[in-house]
Amino acid sequence: MLRQILRAFSSILVGASFVVQAEEIRIEAFFEPSTIPLSHSSSYRIVVNGTQKVPLLSPPAVPGLEFSSNPQTLRSASWINGVASVKLEFIFRATPKRSGRFEVPEWPAKIDNQSLSVPS
Repeated sequence: MLRQILRAFSSILVGASFVVQAEEIRIEAFFEPSTIPLSHSSSYRIVVNGTQKVPLLSPPAVPGLEFSSNPQTLRSASWINGVASVKLEFIFRATPKRSGRFEVPEWPAKIDNQSLSVPS
């Protein structure tokens, strides 16, 4: 009886991972806060929805702005209306080296041999 329950539970878990993998991968990027004094830093957040596979990420060079080399990584998974949802968040420290307005251009990211873009 216990084996039947464990098999049923395993089947449910396998089915759940299939749903998670079928979700479309979406990437968002933003600064938090978006405006800072010269002597401070901001968080450049990249949010990847729809996969738990870690992407290859390396922000592009932006003149006058320096990014940390090792981002803080956060993972979350939830069920919303019976649908599995997964999210990875990468937080790079961004420090301005001069005053001005900075814009990070769209740049490539790779997740499990799939080429995607991080929006500007």
